[in-house]
Amino acid sequence: MNNDPAALLAGHPKAPLLAAVGRHAAEAGFRTAVVGGFVRDLLLGIISQDIDIVVEGDAIACASLLAGRLGGAVAKTSRFGTAVLMVGDTRIDLAMARSESYPHPGALPDVSPGTLAVDLWRRDFTVNAIALGLVPENFGILIDEVGGRQDLCERLIRILHPRSFSDDPTRMLRAVRLAHRLRFSLAAATADRLREAVRGRNWLTVGSHRLGREIRLLFRENDWPGLFRSLDDWGMFRPLFATVLSGAKIAALENIDTASVCLGRSGLSFDREAVAALIIGGRAGFWLKCESACSPPGRLYAIRRLLAAPGTDARLRALLRDIPPAALAYLWIICQNEEERLRLQKALARMRLSREPGGET
Repeated sequence: MNNDPAALLAGHPKAPLLAAVGRHAAEAGFRTAVVGGFVRDLLLGIISQDIDIVVEGDAIACASLLAGRLGGAVAKTSRFGTAVLMVGDTRIDLAMARSESYPHPGALPDVSPGTLAVDLWRRDFTVNAIALGLVPENFGILIDEVGGRQDLCERLIRILHPRSFSDDPTRMLRAVRLAHRLRFSLAAATADRLREAVRGRNWLTVGSHRLGREIRLLFRENDWPGLFRSLDDWGMFRPLFATVLSGAKIAALENIDTASVCLGRSGLSFDREAVAALIIGGRAGFWLKCESACSPPGRLYAIRRLLAAPGTDARLRALLRDIPPAALAYLWIICQNEEERLRLQKALARMRLSREPGGET
């Protein structure tokens, strides 16, 4: 890991923009710092485009000022004192430095203005609680109140408070997701707290909207089979998805990209998450909001039978009409052998030809 955070920040493609943010904010009396995943990834040698800035003071007023100075626009604000600033195609999330308290487990926090140091202590994990100053005289100076840089060096995910998984149970999923992506381990005490939270099913205190949003973030990761194995190892996959993570499901998930390539030759593209929902089953479609990807089970079963029966191409094409692309990809993945897959691809190719001008009827 690079020992000079200021040099790393100066070399980032967004350094000129961040320097301008810090300069204009300071002229108006706002102290700013970039924080969170942007800093974590920068110290790990990863270029991130997710820019989160903490403002000591009114972040919404600061965002409005910056929009005028930088030729941007304030796209969104919230009751938590946050604002989204768009400068060209760059999104900057600004948040008021604040303290938080939780009225009860799983509740949205009550917030009050605070200092940058206080703000760092309210965050989820130490590696996400490292900041770099944007004030001109301290541009790129490391601000690490919680030992996050040491945990980065030791490749550890560590919560900042014993009640972290109780206050905000969505952190349970975030811990597993981040540890898997970075190939980090959970610190011993954090792992113990996570096991307690799983036994207590802490996620039940969180509304389905917030929990669903965190589950959908799982599907933005690259290695679904490995991530879901990790989730299953911690005892969360089965209760959250209401189904068992079998070896067959893992194998099917591993075939999604191959299906995309093969069916692309037939002019077919599909939503990968919708295919994953069909493979996983249970509540996956509910969490991912893609129930429309599912065709009636009886129809899919009939197609499966026809794929195994040579000489039924006309009937097969009739059943394939109006099937959502994700369901077609799912069928391709669960075919028993290459002969069935070729029959499916042939039927799809003939359907495509029939839709083209002058094609077969």
